[in-house]
Amino acid sequence: MIKQKKAATKFPRARYEGKIMKLAVNCTGLLELDENVIHPFIKIHFIDVATSKYLAKTRPDDSAISNKENTTVIQQNEQNLVVRNIESDFIPPFATRYCDFRVSGENRAEFYEGFWVNESLEHVYSESTVILFELLDYSPELIFQGDPSLRDNLYPVAWAYLRPLGEALVHTSTKRLQFYRYKFVMPPGFYRETQADIRTPLVFFDFNLPYHDEYNSFLEISITFVDPPVRERVQHPSLNAFEEEVGVRFLEVDPRQKIKPKHEVAVVEKLDVKDMRMREKLISWERGLGQPCLIPNKLIYRFESEEKGCFAMKFSTKGRYLATACSASDKKCLVKIFNVESGTLAGVIGQHQGTVHEFKWSLADDLLVSAGNDSLAKVWLAGNFDAGIGMVDDYTENEQKLLLGILQHPSYVYSVEFLPEYANKLRINPVIATACFDGKVRIWILTIDEDNLRAMQAHCAAEISVDQIEPDLNESGHYLLTHNYPTSLAFDDTGRLYVGDSRGYVHVWDVIVRFQLKV
Repeated sequence: MIKQKKAATKFPRARYEGKIMKLAVNCTGLLELDENVIHPFIKIHFIDVATSKYLAKTRPDDSAISNKENTTVIQQNEQNLVVRNIESDFIPPFATRYCDFRVSGENRAEFYEGFWVNESLEHVYSESTVILFELLDYSPELIFQGDPSLRDNLYPVAWAYLRPLGEALVHTSTKRLQFYRYKFVMPPGFYRETQADIRTPLVFFDFNLPYHDEYNSFLEISITFVDPPVRERVQHPSLNAFEEEVGVRFLEVDPRQKIKPKHEVAVVEKLDVKDMRMREKLISWERGLGQPCLIPNKLIYRFESEEKGCFAMKFSTKGRYLATACSASDKKCLVKIFNVESGTLAGVIGQHQGTVHEFKWSLADDLLVSAGNDSLAKVWLAGNFDAGIGMVDDYTENEQKLLLGILQHPSYVYSVEFLPEYANKLRINPVIATACFDGKVRIWILTIDEDNLRAMQAHCAAEISVDQIEPDLNESGHYLLTHNYPTSLAFDDTGRLYVGDSRGYVHVWDVIVRFQLKV
């Protein structure tokens, strides 16, 4: 009887069209005790088994893992050696950050770091592709001793592998890979006699051995298919291929210039030690794919408030700034903006005549609204405070520059919220809802002139009364509360407005705003 050969598994291209791989290295199991393993990390290789080389890119000019992927090529001509740097035409190896056992106090490594692989899924998920993972450490002592077990001056601990396209399925989700011990010993003249590519990692030859000795631990990884992130220019070290690392600052455009330039103009900016340390700190704030949130247990900054304390605060959408309401007296509440990244005061932008109950930022962090006890909701121009805006000691001058408009109310303003259509950056006027002690929720439409920000106009388009439910009665038949007023607001993604009131009810309203286009 002749057995039919099993058909090869093919990657379902149509199902994942336009997606890329996101590979997350989570953690290891308990490792064997080894005095040379102090701060291990994981190194990752994408190998094409058919060629015994790194997996070639389908787009050689595009980055696969990081922003800059160069290869140093040394060539011998008739007279001397020529060294050139060229763009890598293959997916280069990459590594996680190290895990310091001296800090964690455990003999297991936790990384929780994700990587986008900017390459076609059909190309990565082929039968000849294998992903190799190396658990390595760096030991200066062994380097000085000339220890022969080192590979590229790194101490090899264990390795694991994964074939993305198996015989029966496409490997995704979270998996635990078995670790194996290193066995391959490179003999003298190995590359010359075998004509192997010198760029092929030695762990690939461990993988090619017929038998593998298990190492008593595992590596946990996660693989998901995601849409490619939006490409952006950043001034910190790029974290993936979709971030273009540029050490530049952009020139300000003359506000009198009506026509905006089509291309941004930039000049080179030399980074000092303080800037580099700040950007290293920002990278450490990044939370990897699947990494759990940590319990705050360390004081980083202490911001100075005022004599009566701080009664409200709100982080900006991107987390860079913190708006605070600092009461200097019963009739004076200062609006202070702090830079969370540097731990400094960006400026005092103005004040309210009384307590500030709530702040709200727009999604683009270009607007800030404060709701106060002085019957006012103030709309502020947020912008970039570190560019010199809001740094004047006299906050009255700042208020003249940054206060776009005032939403006048008949009584205390408890809550404020942006309508999601504006938060989602649709090209319409900003719409704001406010909750007032007079028992009404007001819907405001803001009209902002981009050429003259001071010309902002606010129009109250609608009033919603929440005082429509009969108050509760006590045993004697008297009203427990004779006045009902809104205390909090929240929009969902569809624009539905939820209003919490002083009696414990939640009112739900559909808010539909129609704009008339001018011809």
